[in-house]
Amino acid sequence: TMDIVVKQIPMDKAAINDAVLSADYSKIKASTHRMRSTVSLMGITAIEKILEEMENLSASATGIEKIKTLNNSLTLLAEQAIKEIQNTQVSYI
Repeated sequence: TMDIVVKQIPMDKAAINDAVLSADYSKIKASTHRMRSTVSLMGITAIEKILEEMENLSASATGIEKIKTLNNSLTLLAEQAIKEIQNTQVSYI
């Protein structure tokens, strides 16, 4: 389960990066929604809030600059979350 999340977050994040780079609002909306499902299972509220804001902005097809800023924060938080998950797994062994 945790392994799936550790693999899924970077895949979702890569999809979001591609969508943001091409300013493809429908892809941003779909990929942020997908990642939200993953992180909500984990209870990572900080990431969930950013994804929700990105999803809302993309739904109205506006604010690509704001989306880019949010995506930068998302990148840092996602990397942090993965490290924490991996560290937690190590401590259980």
